[in-house]
Formats: sequence, C-alpha cells, structure tokens
Amino acid sequence: MGASNGAEAPTALPNNAVDLILCDSNMRIMNGLECMRQMATVESAKGVPVVTMAGNDSEAHVVQTLSASVRGCILQPFTLHQVKERVLPLLGKKP
Repeated sequence: MGASNGAEAPTALPNNAVDLILCDSNMRIMNGLECMRQMATVESAKGVPVVTMAGNDSEAHVVQTLSASVRGCILQPFTLHQVKERVLPLLGKKP
C-alpha cells in the first residue's frame, strides 16, 4: 500500500493490512508528524511499527517524531544497508 501524500495514508489504512509503516517526515498536504499522529488512531494500525525518514530536520524535530510512538528514524541521505538495519528487526528478521 502506498500514499502519495500525508493526508491519504490514514484514510487508506483501514482497508489494507500492513506489517510496517514507512513515513517521510516532509510530505505534501500533511507533514509526517501529523500523519503519524492520525495513523495512530486507526485501529488497523495499532501495534504496527512506524519508521520515519527524515531529511534535513532539526534535532528537535527528530526527537519530537521519535516521541510520537515511532520505532525508528532513518536520516536522509541513507543507504539500503541502513534501511535494512532499521526495518528488518521490526519485522522479526535479521539484517
């Protein structure tokens, strides 16, 4: 499942089973932090690990994002290895 902007993601979740949510912190229409807050209220998303991808964000923004029930943050630019290290353990797999 994918969403083209922050406002689409929370509305698409009830109709799709997901194992992991990757959320960009800088999206159109609704920023990543607000999107994650709204997704957290969706019953089908409860307990689903969330990892945010943050660009040139300030340290305060990253801390705020991590305090919003996010299980990890991948800072951009990132490598495939960094994504695997952060995501695979959340799916119960070894990197």
